[in-house]
Amino acid sequence: MTGSYALVSSPTLSRDIFGFTQVVVAATAFGKVFGIDSGNSEILWSRVLGLGWAAEIGGRIHPVQLYVTRKVTDGGDPEVVLVTQIRADNTLVDTVFFHVNAVNGEDVRQASKKSDVFKGLDIIQGPRLEGFLLQTEPKAVVLLDEFLQVYLYHNKSATQAAFAKFSLSDSPQSKLSDKLVAYTTWSLNLPPSESIQQLLPAASRRPIASIGRVVGNRTTLYKYLNPRLFPLLAVCPTTNICGLYLVDSTKDTVVYYVQINGHGGCNIKTALTGNWDIEWSLLSYMREKSWMRKRLGALGHAFSEKSLHFTAYEQALMFPHAINALAPTSTKFGMSSKDLNVAIENHRIQSFQRAMLKPRRPKRKVTAEEAEEFLIEYDPVLPDDPHRVFSRNYEVSFWDSS
Repeated sequence: MTGSYALVSSPTLSRDIFGFTQVVVAATAFGKVFGIDSGNSEILWSRVLGLGWAAEIGGRIHPVQLYVTRKVTDGGDPEVVLVTQIRADNTLVDTVFFHVNAVNGEDVRQASKKSDVFKGLDIIQGPRLEGFLLQTEPKAVVLLDEFLQVYLYHNKSATQAAFAKFSLSDSPQSKLSDKLVAYTTWSLNLPPSESIQQLLPAASRRPIASIGRVVGNRTTLYKYLNPRLFPLLAVCPTTNICGLYLVDSTKDTVVYYVQINGHGGCNIKTALTGNWDIEWSLLSYMREKSWMRKRLGALGHAFSEKSLHFTAYEQALMFPHAINALAPTSTKFGMSSKDLNVAIENHRIQSFQRAMLKPRRPKRKVTAEEAEEFLIEYDPVLPDDPHRVFSRNYEVSFWDSS
C-alpha cells in the first residue's frame, strides 16, 4: 500500500520515487488495526475495532481477510477493507466489515470519528465461508455465508452489474431470494489417504507477457499461460508423502501433480507466477518447473482439449539452508524478472538468478545450440553466494575472547 509521490512541499508521509516507502496495514487478534511506515517502522496511526452489539455482553474480534480496494493509481488515497468475525460470549458469530483509509486510518464510511472506536458494518449475521475481491471496476468484496448466499460490498448498481457478468447461468433457484446463491460447478476428489493442507491463490492477476523463446535449433517455445491455475498442497499422514497439485479453477483438471517425501512434515513453500512454479520442501530440496507449448495462443480456451497440450520441464536443486518464504519478482507489464528472492532460516534475504533455476539446464557439457540460449550445465547444488544477500545482519553463535 503506497502513498503519493513525494514533492518539495510534501508532508512526512510520502512515497519515494521508487516506491520503497509504503504503508503496511496490519490487524491483530487484540482488536486493533495499525498503519506502519515500512521505511522506519513507525506506527502512523492505529484504531480500536468496535465489537458493536457484542460489546454489551463481551466477545472477541478475529481478523480474517484484508483487501486493497483502491490504489494510488486509481486516484485519491488508497483504501482497504478489513473482514472480521466477532464471536460473542454467548457463542453467536457475526461477520463485520471495516473500510479504512490506509494513509490516515479514517473511516471511509464516516460512521465513526478517528478519535472514537471504529464502528464496523455487519454484513453477515453468522460466519463467512469464503471471500474474494471482485477484480473489476469498481472493485468489490464478495463473501459467501454458510448457506452459500452471496454478499457484496459495496452493494451498488455498478457492483451488481459487474458481478452479474460472472454468473454462469440464470438459475431459477437464485430468483427465489433477494440474495444470489452459489452452486457447485465442479469438485476434485483426492485419494482417500490424502487431506488438503493448504489452498494457495492463483498465479497472478497482473498482465503476463507472452513472448516466444527461440531455442538453439530455431524452434520456438511459448509459455503455457493459464491465469486460472492455483496450487493445492495435500498431505498423507500415514505415508508422510506430500502432494502438490496445480488445478485449473474453471474445471476439475489437474494440470500437474508431484509427490514429495515429507521427512517429518509437509513444510512445503511454493510460488507460482506465469508458467513458472517453484516448490521447496523440508530438506532444502527445490524443484523448479516451467510449462511450454507450441502455437496454441496466449491463453487458449478453458474447455478446449488443446489447453492440455504442453510440455513440463523440471529439475531438482539443493540449497544448504532452510527456506521460510520465497517469491519471484516481476515488472509492471508482466515481464518475469531474472531473480527469485528467498527468506532463509538464518534471518537473511537472498536472491537467486533466473539462469540458475532454468529447468532446461543440460546434465552434460553444453552444446553450441544450448550456449546460444545462455544455458549452463546443470549442478544439483545451488551456490550460497554472499554477494546475492540483501540483508547484512548476521548472528554470532560463539565468541572466543582469548
